[in-house]
Amino acid sequence: MDDQSPVDAYLDAFQKYSEVQDDYDDPAFLKQLRSLAAVLETRFQHLLHAAEPGPPLVWHTIGTAYNTGRGIKRDKGEAIRWFQRAADAGFAPAMVNLALCLQRPEPGIDPAGAIRWFRKAADKGYAGGMVWLGFAYREGSGVPCDYTESVQWFIKAVEAGDSHSMIQVGRMYARYLQSPEEAVTWLLRAAKAGLSESYVALALLYDDRRSVVYDPAEAHKWYRVVAEHSEGTSSRALLAIARQHTEGVGVPCDVEMARVWLRRLLQAVPRKSSAHRDASRLLEKLEGQFL
Repeated sequence: MDDQSPVDAYLDAFQKYSEVQDDYDDPAFLKQLRSLAAVLETRFQHLLHAAEPGPPLVWHTIGTAYNTGRGIKRDKGEAIRWFQRAADAGFAPAMVNLALCLQRPEPGIDPAGAIRWFRKAADKGYAGGMVWLGFAYREGSGVPCDYTESVQWFIKAVEAGDSHSMIQVGRMYARYLQSPEEAVTWLLRAAKAGLSESYVALALLYDDRRSVVYDPAEAHKWYRVVAEHSEGTSSRALLAIARQHTEGVGVPCDVEMARVWLRRLLQAVPRKSSAHRDASRLLEKLEGQFL
């Protein structure tokens, strides 16, 4: 603690609290959580003592504490007050968090005010402001809905160093601007950067029979990548691979290989899930046809 700034000490306690909070299987869960909550409260008080005269990073961190209810009771009004102070001092992350508070569907919502702060953050070169302007134009929140403007802000965010925004650019071209070729270009860039969300997006684009980029062999390749590297979407990929082997689409027809992938899927998902149900039905069908 002595070697850390008040901000670093608070954020370190915040991280440890979050890690334990997610570990519900730990038998000492409640004891650990109470202990770390006490540490957070102490370190929040250290933050308050460091608030005068600042710097803005401290004010922003205090705002974050009030906004999340970590170390102090959640208080949106106090969060806004501290974010506002840091934002007025030119701290771009606080500008974005202040804007997000102003966007919330609660009393005090101010979409136009949120847009002003997003723009100020973007004008300072902060990618977070650009990203949220992209979302605002996509959803028509505080500004007229404009998909072209939205994608331009996401591209600016990429240029400002936010590589994850390549995913958003790809999605905009695929879903909103009806340009799957451009979507593939951006998603391949994202895949090269190791962003796993791009893998399933590429698989689905290549697997769309209505699309000009339809390529079942490429779809199979990316489904395989998803199956090996993306746990959250692997069940969809496993089922798609099995169906491709069943139908001989993108790969040679191979019923035994389809069974292998279906059994792998059945072992990976809960019995009551829709993926388990769909895989069971397909496996029963295959075994009934090829006894």
